Amino acid sequence: IISFYKHMKKIKYADITTYSLHPDVILTNIAHLNTGFSISTLIINTLSRLNGITAEQGVTNVLVYPAFSLETGKYYDEGIEQEPNKIANNQEIAKKL
Repeated sequence: IISFYKHMKKIKYADITTYSLHPDVILTNIAHLNTGFSISTLIINTLSRLNGITAEQGVTNVLVYPAFSLETGKYYDEGIEQEPNKIANNQEIAKKL
């Protein structure tokens, strides 16, 4: 989303507003879809249970931050601007989108 926004801005779609908001690690039953066993799945599930939050808590990370207080084209985690993954700023990938 970030790289796509930057690409669109370059080609004069300046009125587009985008935000990337990280909801956190949400405790869901999505892991139950994994029918196989792996050490990585076990580790991820264990860490998720220790550090995860409910879906209700996760949605607040998205809903409580009003758009007018955020700068467009940025990445936010718990309402704080963060540096996104390097891939998010890759203009070559943005052009392919």
